[in-house]
Amino acid sequence: MKNLIIALFIVGSVTNTLAQDQFFETKITKDKVPPVILKSLAEDFPGSVYQDFKAIPLKFFKNDVAINNDQDPNLDYNTYQIYVVGNNKKITATYDESGKLLGTEEIAHKEALPVDIDKSIAEAYPGWIVKNDVYKMTHYRGRKPKEQYKIILEKGAKKMKIYIDGNGKVLNDLIRSPKTS
Repeated sequence: MKNLIIALFIVGSVTNTLAQDQFFETKITKDKVPPVILKSLAEDFPGSVYQDFKAIPLKFFKNDVAINNDQDPNLDYNTYQIYVVGNNKKITATYDESGKLLGTEEIAHKEALPVDIDKSIAEAYPGWIVKNDVYKMTHYRGRKPKEQYKIILEKGAKKMKIYIDGNGKVLNDLIRSPKTS
């Protein structure tokens, strides 16, 4: 399980930061995705649209996980990532070859903030108004989901970007002064 979590972290980090260089994934068509994964997708994300399918060539060894860049794209893979859109959210879901959901990364823009988050902002930043927000939730099987909000606040001509966890704790803030000409 530890190796799987490490592998998902590596794949997620690399694919997000190096999306233009798809070193660790192979784009595949829907017909190349095993039926058991498509069935799990329909159960896990009903009414959603599946936009992108990728196979990830992970190999599990005794105490390690490796990415096999030489994987033949015509062979079966053991890990798949599917980009899911629905319910005003964008989700990257990772499945193993048996259709078990290994992890998700969910991103939503301009969602209504939970009451606890609104309250936390009002207490920490009186007079500031929420202008934009992005919600991100990362979840790996067997672990507690990690939630984070990126929120843009305004107060007059000042803008501030803050990061808050799912419990309302401010993680970081950055005040940006208005641009001067």
